[in-house]
Amino acid sequence: ETGAMAGAGILGIANALSLSGWLGILLLIICGITCIYTGILMGKTMTKIPHITDYAELGEAAFGPYGRMIAQASLYVTMVGVAVVFLVLMGMEMSLIVSVGGRGFWTLIYGVALLPIAIGLKTLAEVKWTSYLATLATFSVAVIVVIVSSIHYVSPNLRKPEYDMFVPNKAVMAFSVFSFAFGAHPLFPSMYAQMENKSDWNLALFVAYLGGSIMYFPAAIVGYLVFGHSLQNASDILDALSLNSVPKPPIYVCCVLIIIHLCCAFPIILNPVFQLVERHMNKKDKFALRVVLRTAVTAVLILIGLALPYFLDIVSLITDVSVTLSAYILPPLIYWKLNDPTFLEKVVLCFVLLFGVAGSFIGVYVSVLSLVDDINSHPNPFEGLFNFK
Repeated sequence: ETGAMAGAGILGIANALSLSGWLGILLLIICGITCIYTGILMGKTMTKIPHITDYAELGEAAFGPYGRMIAQASLYVTMVGVAVVFLVLMGMEMSLIVSVGGRGFWTLIYGVALLPIAIGLKTLAEVKWTSYLATLATFSVAVIVVIVSSIHYVSPNLRKPEYDMFVPNKAVMAFSVFSFAFGAHPLFPSMYAQMENKSDWNLALFVAYLGGSIMYFPAAIVGYLVFGHSLQNASDILDALSLNSVPKPPIYVCCVLIIIHLCCAFPIILNPVFQLVERHMNKKDKFALRVVLRTAVTAVLILIGLALPYFLDIVSLITDVSVTLSAYILPPLIYWKLNDPTFLEKVVLCFVLLFGVAGSFIGVYVSVLSLVDDINSHPNPFEGLFNFK
């Protein structure tokens, strides 16, 4: 299921590095290592409480009803936010392939087309294969982007790129994208519950993050090396390839692969939210209520995606509001509450908490300013929604 979130990360990670400068690679490494560490903490805690099946239960085990409420809110905001990002991405990638309709139109089509799948999917176990397909599609995109960018780097048409070593005021946005790419923690309890051999949790976690790193680091480094500052004028790495006159066929292939990824990942991302709400439904009318609930949620997500079609801004805001909470703040607090950490562990836990809290508060401020600026620059996002010229 972690592969379900990787697609958005692979598209935005080079743009994020262009914001922070070359030293952002160190920030990317820190975010990755910290997320692995907090994932290990969650595994140690879940070993002591084997009945845990979702993040809300983990929060409740540590801090009672308030812990459940906070963890539940984190899950809702993260998964719903990621779903909105996917809707926006669908519009972005389709607009690179098809000149008809515009981004908003394809965002709408994508949401409506996937509604039957979202309604029919009951549990994550039913679509485990789609998670593998989503990961394969994302990995293929990463390989193509690195190869095509490298070829463009040695071509005579390359515009000499400009770089920064470090840009502190923009590094906060980079932190948000990096954390988003690694912060699949709300899905960890459901993944742990489905594992047959739970003692392999640390190994599974390491393999998942190693796979993500193999995709993220080359895409980020090569993308920034080839395009430099110009990445900041593009929506994502595929848009940057298009703006720099890279041949269209590989871009189209990447767009199709990302669309496959999004189609596979969208119902997976929303399923934990649906399961959490539907657990309290009347079983007699469960199917009818499921149809109404999931249709209403999907409609709201489509409207948000149409109203706020700003990829990096949404990714940053989601991360700063909820992903930092679920990946950097709650795991150390829950581990500290339910275990007896050593002095050295307490020191490390405090550093992780400080890292998460500082990144969250500063990030929210910067993300909101950026989002407001984009909204003011595009006062009517619905304009041209059905533009078929």
